[in-house]
Amino acid sequence: MKRITREMISVFKIKKIGYDFMGYTFKRENDLTFHHLIIPFKECKECGLGDGCLFWNGAILNQSTSHDYLHVIERVDPEIFYQISSEMIDENNLRKIELANLKKIRELLLYFEREHDRDRNSKGALLIKEEFLSNRIEL
Repeated sequence: MKRITREMISVFKIKKIGYDFMGYTFKRENDLTFHHLIIPFKECKECGLGDGCLFWNGAILNQSTSHDYLHVIERVDPEIFYQISSEMIDENNLRKIELANLKKIRELLLYFEREHDRDRNSKGALLIKEEFLSNRIEL
């Protein structure tokens, strides 16, 4: 795990609260990963940011649920992706995961799920996996 990931887990008290920036729970600390919020990983090097794993550019997400799901959303509905990212940027700026941000993220996820509940990928599998719908905190 990267140093910045550990630092952010500590600052945001993620182990104590038991959920990530999108309100997804996790079993082990090693399930948590750094997500590039403002400048995508693929653009960081050309911007002179190296790997872009900088506190101001990140959110901590559960790799197998919220992180993977967010990238599905990014491909299918960029506007929802940007709105969710905006909420996480707010959390990052506040240095706190706020209930108001989590509620807005949940509303956006529910909207996405209503709009795309039957969508399938190129291999015929549902875009929205069961694990994307579970392990979220109740709001």
